[in-house]
Amino acid sequence: SAGVLLNAAIWYTVVTMSTVVNSLSSIDITWGVLRDVANIALIFMFIAMGIGTILGNENYGVKKVLPRLLIAAILLNFSLFLTKAFIDVGNIFAVTFYKQLNGVKLAEPTLNPFSSTGQSQRGISAAFMQAVGLQKIYDAQTSGSGTAVDDPNLSPENASLIAFMAIILFAGAAFVLLALAIMFVVRFVTLVFLMITAPVGF
Repeated sequence: SAGVLLNAAIWYTVVTMSTVVNSLSSIDITWGVLRDVANIALIFMFIAMGIGTILGNENYGVKKVLPRLLIAAILLNFSLFLTKAFIDVGNIFAVTFYKQLNGVKLAEPTLNPFSSTGQSQRGISAAFMQAVGLQKIYDAQTSGSGTAVDDPNLSPENASLIAFMAIILFAGAAFVLLALAIMFVVRFVTLVFLMITAPVGF
């Protein structure tokens, strides 16, 4: 289950994140509201600049304030586009690493993250588990070294000990995979929040 969640989290929050974000109309709506609020604040700043210029206050004069206000106006109105562009660049690099771990082709993750039907159909959790090699603990045929749980050469005591340690190792691996899945979901939520509040930030 943890492997399935990790594969799905990476697929929907990294590989196909742009598609998911574009399908969420609430992001554009909320961003538009904050953009309008920021534009209203800019109007008051322009008024303050005009008053400062009339009163001869150099700190609020046209030469000092106008360039900053114009840059701020341009950036906040294009803030969503710029934020999405930066995120897409980061995701492109992430997808490149994903391809190297998962194979050349990209495919939507299946319910069986450790399927042997083709590496392109497996998620990153399969690559992780394959590198760790925990599945071989329960495979006497591939082990051949007297370390598999169902190896007939093992005594019951050793088999029980190996099974107990395997449970601990599998629990640790599941915790790592689940923690990674949660981290990717939190990353997605954080990036969406940054998109929405981009006008205020800029």
